[in-house]
Amino acid sequence: MLLRFAAVIVAAVSLTACQTVSGDRTAVVSASASSVSIRFDEGHLPAATERATEVCSNYGRRAQLDRVTPMRGEERLGAFNCI
Repeated sequence: MLLRFAAVIVAAVSLTACQTVSGDRTAVVSASASSVSIRFDEGHLPAATERATEVCSNYGRRAQLDRVTPMRGEERLGAFNCI
């Protein structure tokens, strides 16, 4: 679990420079059938949850928030499990 979390953080930091947060203030950082990570601005957790739900639904699953990690400034990284 710690290794997966570290991989998500590394991916988020790597993608920060080349990926912008969309108009709804969220960006998918990584996604699979079991989990999705969404970068979002502080105060936009509901939009991030909605985005994660959309991604998980592609696999016939629903999103469940696992944790929110502060990034830089007001950016946050939401880790969701697809259950």
